[in-house]
Amino acid sequence: MKNKKSDPPVTRSEFLKETGSIRELVSEETGSIRREMATKQDFNKLANEIVKIQTDMKTMATKEDIRQEIGKVLNAIDTFAQKSENYDRKAVFHDSRINDHEERITHLEKTVIK
Repeated sequence: MKNKKSDPPVTRSEFLKETGSIRELVSEETGSIRREMATKQDFNKLANEIVKIQTDMKTMATKEDIRQEIGKVLNAIDTFAQKSENYDRKAVFHDSRINDHEERITHLEKTVIK
């Protein structure tokens, strides 16, 4: 390499000053790249969470689903109540018949014993 006469030699302090400013630029650029990578990672995490939430929401019941299920439960309760009422009516009816039979049997027993 030939030394150009128009360029004076560089002193150590000048060299350190210039390399220091270059190091600052490189560290700023590296920091910005790191921040950008962190931002991309955060974005990817957020996107994954959104996908999980959407998947969970697909499995959740809607208001209409709940209304249908409540309707099924109410129908089952109505059916049970109707059967219970029928049973009560039969029990009352049979109770009167049993009382009537008991009276007749008691009357017959009295006549047979005499």
